[in-house]
Amino acid sequence: MAHGFEVRDGSNKVTFSTDDISWNFCLSVIVTKNQTGGYHNLVAPANFSEFLVTRQMVNQAQGDEEAKCHDGYVTGSGRLRYDGHYQADKMCDTLFIVFGR
Repeated sequence: MAHGFEVRDGSNKVTFSTDDISWNFCLSVIVTKNQTGGYHNLVAPANFSEFLVTRQMVNQAQGDEEAKCHDGYVTGSGRLRYDGHYQADKMCDTLFIVFGR
C-alpha cells in the first residue's frame, strides 16, 4: 500500500499526513545558499486558502559545523517567499516543498 507525505515531531509523532487530509502538490524548488531572498510562483488554484511549506537542508555542513537553511512562507498573493539568514557562511541549499488546499 502506498503512503503519502508525513511530517513528524521530535518524539516521532505524526503531526501531518496526506493520508488523513487531502492536500495538493503546488511547488518543489531548491534555493541555493547564496540566494538571500526572493519569490517563486505556485501552481495552485486561486481558491486555495491553506498552504503547508516544508523545508529541508541540502548539502548541509559536515561534522560540528553549524548550518542554517532559508525561511519560507506563502504570501497572500499565492507566492512562496524565502529569506536567507545574515550569516551567509553558514547557509546551505534549501529544498522547499509546498502543498495547498
